[in-house]
Amino acid sequence: MKFDEIGDQIIDSDLTEALHAFTFQVIRRWQILDRQKNLNIQELSLVGTKNDYITVQETALTLKTKANLSLDGVLTDMELQSQALRKRLGSQVVLWPFSKKLHVSLAKEVGSKIRLALPEQLFTELYAAKFSKSKISYVTFRNQVYHKLL
Repeated sequence: MKFDEIGDQIIDSDLTEALHAFTFQVIRRWQILDRQKNLNIQELSLVGTKNDYITVQETALTLKTKANLSLDGVLTDMELQSQALRKRLGSQVVLWPFSKKLHVSLAKEVGSKIRLALPEQLFTELYAAKFSKSKISYVTFRNQVYHKLL
């Protein structure tokens, strides 16, 4: 299956509006450093209660946007979180996303992840219209579409 086949079928099935219904979530993780570029060892009390969007561990901080937001929504959510976080942290610590240069042991734990979700109805309509005839399962078809997007 070629990517162009999927695009052509989206147009042929009049499903182009579904392309505007992608949803996103962004998860960002940083090392927490003090001003001397050492891993932070002091407790940070950014959140008083359980919070699904901000997680502080000893030397790392994770921010997570709400799930299933539009692109504009996820960008707004990230900006609001960043502003609130910068205000709360002050100048005592630095959030460091480039761990390979400082603390290699945590390198794989920092950075950003983006979750992208397409509307399920887009998959079902495309599969029923054309791709069910290709003798692959629905789940395989769905996975191939996501793989091609990557």
